[in-house]
Amino acid sequence: MQDEYVTFKTTSRDNVSKVKDELKERDKQLSAYESATKTRNKELEIRSKHINGHPDLDILVESHTDNSSISTDGIKDNWDLSAKRATAITRLLQTRFGVQLDRILADGRSEYTPKEYTGTEPNKKSNRRIEITIMPKLDQFFQTLINGQVK
Repeated sequence: MQDEYVTFKTTSRDNVSKVKDELKERDKQLSAYESATKTRNKELEIRSKHINGHPDLDILVESHTDNSSISTDGIKDNWDLSAKRATAITRLLQTRFGVQLDRILADGRSEYTPKEYTGTEPNKKSNRRIEITIMPKLDQFFQTLINGQVK
């Protein structure tokens, strides 16, 4: 049945089963993603408590991509993607876990510091990562160097 604006189609039971199987697979993938997100958020919460308890520490959030090119309406290239990811984690640390923004440096590294150099899918996956480094406040560290207190 069809009119100018609406098209109705019939489908076989095989197609319905196929769609159900695809939905089940997507549910499994979403469940795995949600589980990973909960684990990541728990880890960020634990680290943030440590960071918030030590005002002499700063945080470097580095985001890395693989070397597969990307271009969408909202993302110009891998550099843009990695900068947005680093900023998203920075905002999460600030809004959800109370880390002061003046203690966080967000750094988009793009594809230029890979962990793995071959283009296989497992290696590309390991290159898509966020690294969070807890470090001393660099201004205080350099002042210590200037004053000759570090040898």
